[in-house]
Amino acid sequence: MLAAFDLRETFGKLWDGWLPVVIVVGALALCFILLRCSSRRARRSSAEAPDGARSSYAGRERGDPHSPPGDAAQVLSELKEIGREIEGRIDTRIQYLTGLLAEADRTIERLTSAVAAARDRAVSGDDPRKAEILALAREGTDPDDIARRLQLPVGEVKLVVGLARRSAEEKPPIVGGSL
Repeated sequence: MLAAFDLRETFGKLWDGWLPVVIVVGALALCFILLRCSSRRARRSSAEAPDGARSSYAGRERGDPHSPPGDAAQVLSELKEIGREIEGRIDTRIQYLTGLLAEADRTIERLTSAVAAARDRAVSGDDPRKAEILALAREGTDPDDIARRLQLPVGEVKLVVGLARRSAEEKPPIVGGSL
C-alpha cells in the first residue's frame, strides 16, 4: 500500500530550511552596506585631515601593524570575522538542503515506480502475460515487437497498453485537500 504524500509538509520543511539562509544573507548584505559606508567616511575624513593623520590611515589600510588602531580597522576585522562565521553557516545549510533535495528525488523516484506498478497490477489483474506486456511497454518497446516476442495478437497488446495509459491519465485526488 502506498503511503500518503503531503505536499504541505514537504514545502514546510523546505521553507524551514531556507528561512535561516535568507536571514543570514540579509545580515551579510547589511554588514556589507555598513562596512562600505564606514570606509567612505574614513576616506573622506582622511582626505580632509592633516598629512600626519592621512599617512596613519594609509598605513592601516596597507595592514601596517605599527599604525595606530582605529575604529574603522576594528570594525573591518570584526566584520570579516562575522562574514567567515556566516559563510560557514550558509555552507552548512547548503549541504543540508542538497541532502534534502537528493532524498526528495529518491522518494519521488520510488513513488513513481510504485504508482506505475500499482497501475500495471490494476490493469493486468492476475494475468502474468498482461504484466509482461506492460513491463515491456514501460521499457519503451514497440507494440509490434511486444506482440512478436510474446506471440500475441498486435491488437491485444495495443489494447492492454492503451488501457494502461488511460488509467495513468486519470489523476487520483490529492490526499489531504487542496494546497
